[in-house]
Amino acid sequence: GLSEKGANIGTAKLISAKLTTMLSMRVSCLIILMVIIMPLFSLWSFPEQDWSTRAWLEILEGFRLADDSQFSDQLSLFISFYADKGYYPYIIRAKSGAKLSAASSAALPWSSDDSN
Repeated sequence: GLSEKGANIGTAKLISAKLTTMLSMRVSCLIILMVIIMPLFSLWSFPEQDWSTRAWLEILEGFRLADDSQFSDQLSLFISFYADKGYYPYIIRAKSGAKLSAASSAALPWSSDDSN
């Protein structure tokens, strides 16, 4: 009678504890696996560090300083570079105090809204 019920309760607690341990272990492993694997899916969507905007701005500034007549051509190349990308700079302005030619002044400020 009573001793069998006590043994059954002890067995039930033991099984419950083992199931809890197994379940928590599997959930922990699943979480760790997700933390490791999930970033791999976003690896190809956007670059982690894209230095193209900085490079393009240095190129544009170099042309403005060296050969201002080709500035608008370089700005067109800049716009076409980002045409097929899902991301792009949204505005380009001259630095405050920069001396611009008439051609450069006419091209700036450029906005991504202007190119659509």
